[in-house]
Amino acid sequence: MTKSEFADYLQHFSAGDSEGYARYYTADVVLELPGQVIRGRQGIVDFYRAMNRSVRETLTINQLIADADGIAADLSMQFRAVEDAPDFSVAPMRKGEVIRGRVFTLYTLRAGRIAHIRVARAAPLEGPMPG
Repeated sequence: MTKSEFADYLQHFSAGDSEGYARYYTADVVLELPGQVIRGRQGIVDFYRAMNRSVRETLTINQLIADADGIAADLSMQFRAVEDAPDFSVAPMRKGEVIRGRVFTLYTLRAGRIAHIRVARAAPLEGPMPG
């Protein structure tokens, strides 16, 4: 996966385009979020489709290091509530509120596709706050 392909992946992800971002995953991809593990391409798609009904996540690249085996990314993230989200896993949110943060994410690649994603918070989250 090239850096431009990774940027395309993030663009699809941030737009909530599951068909667009899922094509970059292996079928057996594993996503490790703080306190949660999601297995399989469809599992990740289902997780984010459910989340996107009330909260949208936007990722922005701060720094990116890539080779044939993986990608290490320093990413800024923003969650924006498009509907009230009292059960959002990060924190309860009201429509229009945002939560901002920064994560270090390691993507392991297999045959040019994402096979494993490990996410670690790089700093405490800020919010929820008015957007």
